[in-house]
Amino acid sequence: MAPRPAEMEACFERYRFDVARYVMRRVGSAATPDIVSDTFAIAFRHSVTPREPLPWLYAIARNLVRNYARAAARQPVAVAAYPTQDVADVVADRDLIVRALRALPELSREALMLIAWEGLSPSDAARVIGISSAAFRVRLHRARRQLEAELGSSSAF
Repeated sequence: MAPRPAEMEACFERYRFDVARYVMRRVGSAATPDIVSDTFAIAFRHSVTPREPLPWLYAIARNLVRNYARAAARQPVAVAAYPTQDVADVVADRDLIVRALRALPELSREALMLIAWEGLSPSDAARVIGISSAAFRVRLHRARRQLEAELGSSSAF
């Protein structure tokens, strides 16, 4: 059964800012409105909406962000897939954290961001990436170790 307009509007109102923050942290502000709009357009084309739509919406947005990053890489002046603005404002030494995150492989960085910045549980984050919860927990553990190693190789806080 297709979602009704009232359900679609309620879903949009409930999750649009979460999806926008997710996208902005990855591509910056220029492309965020388009990617958020496309995320909800794709979501509403499906006939069934999951009980917990946020991880599902993040998964759709993640694919769109990846498409955007690939397209940007083909442009003469590529847009960074992971901008430094607004990424670690709560961290005392923002530049150190950003450099450490950038040094991580993309999958490790994504695992950390889904947990720390998007506030997802490991099982929800696993659904976003499309892997099992157990595999995600291993990936998260390794990503944390990699981040610790990167921060340890840089100047300490």
